[in-house]
Amino acid sequence: MKVFGWIVGLAIIFGLAPVLRGYVLHELWAWFLVPLGLPIIGKAHAYGIAILLWLATTAGTKSQLDQEKPAGEQLIQACVLVLMYPAVSLLAGWIVKGWM
Repeated sequence: MKVFGWIVGLAIIFGLAPVLRGYVLHELWAWFLVPLGLPIIGKAHAYGIAILLWLATTAGTKSQLDQEKPAGEQLIQACVLVLMYPAVSLLAGWIVKGWM
């Protein structure tokens, strides 16, 4: 059962994270950059850009994990970070979009 938890956690981190980040980037791009004259980008381009940005930044990396916790708790914390960064970004963008 412990192995199953690790598999699910890693699937969330490496499978769902790029998709969520790509979706959020696609929406924020359409909301804020297209009105300024930049072209619309497709979801595939947004996913690619999101992956590049993820690789280039430290958001959600081990440096943000509590190193004192056991590995299992660190995995749970990493999954929460992976899901919360895009969700909070999209919510903040949606709020700012309402001001426009």
